[in-house]
Amino acid sequence: MVQLRRPLRLGTLAEQLALGAFVAEGATTTESWLGVPIEASNEVIGVIVVALVWLGFGPADATYAANLLGPLAMLGLGGGLSFPALTMIAMAEVQPRDAGLASGLLNTTGQVGGALGLAVLATLAGGRTLDLVRDGVDGAAALAGGYHLAWLVGAATIVITLVLAISALRRHSTASMGQLVMADSECAA
Repeated sequence: MVQLRRPLRLGTLAEQLALGAFVAEGATTTESWLGVPIEASNEVIGVIVVALVWLGFGPADATYAANLLGPLAMLGLGGGLSFPALTMIAMAEVQPRDAGLASGLLNTTGQVGGALGLAVLATLAGGRTLDLVRDGVDGAAALAGGYHLAWLVGAATIVITLVLAISALRRHSTASMGQLVMADSECAA
């Protein structure tokens, strides 16, 4: 997995991320599940988790076609399906006069959150790599071990976030239903 590559070659190896996202963008629908657009359902987010776990358990001497192409394409597909849907969820109850501000806050939060997440994962990967080197593991295997830890922590973070989001959406949905029932009973009286 850890090999020296020229920048242009490395950039072309990541094209499946963009291709997956491009294909997924065209598959956007308005169908929903529990009030959440289908693209953000746990199955689609699960694609991202599976890709991260696949990378997390990959071999230290991975080859691109056998060990990286599949999970990177899955990350592109999962991101392409989930990001637009998550944006729709975040912007759903925003008043039109506040849409610009809300959109700016959403994008800024995404950028800052991504940078913070990357910093945490890079720190974990670097610390694990250093520990493995100190334990006598060769450099490439130690670096792969650090990356593996980062991929698995990323997958665990997504699972925890998904569970929290689903429980919050269900509480919100239950509260909304309760308000509708109360309003209906007031109208009937």
